[in-house]
Amino acid sequence: MKRWAAVWMAYVLFAGLCDTALRAQEDLLEIQTDEREQMERDIFGSTTSVRTAPPLRLPGGELLRYTVRWEFIEAGTAELACSTETVDRRRVYRITAQSRSAPSLDRVYFVRNRTDSYVDVHGFYTLKFTKEQNENGRLSSEYVLYDHPGNRWWSLTAMTTGYLPAGTMDVVAALYYVRLVPLQVGAPLADYMG
Repeated sequence: MKRWAAVWMAYVLFAGLCDTALRAQEDLLEIQTDEREQMERDIFGSTTSVRTAPPLRLPGGELLRYTVRWEFIEAGTAELACSTETVDRRRVYRITAQSRSAPSLDRVYFVRNRTDSYVDVHGFYTLKFTKEQNENGRLSSEYVLYDHPGNRWWSLTAMTTGYLPAGTMDVVAALYYVRLVPLQVGAPLADYMG
């Protein structure tokens, strides 16, 4: 009987600790959400431009669709979309990349990925990058804010920060940047960075 009482007491203590930890985690998440929203307002609300890129204009409303095939089998699709938006009084390009496996292959390897890149219209540098991945049940996400005037980046998923060189772009923004720049054979890439 004493043994059952000890087990019961341990269970009650453990459940209480878990409940307390869960409430503390929920409080921390609420604080982090408030801080993230404030950081976004600060970054998007800033009118400071760290550089002016060559006059690059993305076609608004552009949608590129790709089908991925292996022999005669459709493996999946990918879409790249670009739109111009205003976020906290700042004009930005929102570039979205999505990929998904074909329904016929979902049981073999399920893919649902999405990235969103928010790029300054005038300087063509990234302000925010988000990524949601679901590959065969393995979920991951990334949420990064770029403070160019302050030369800092923040990963709000990993809760890390670091130095940010001026004019930094994420991989999706860099893809569009290279698409728009009239590249010349033999010219250094630094010549195109503004």
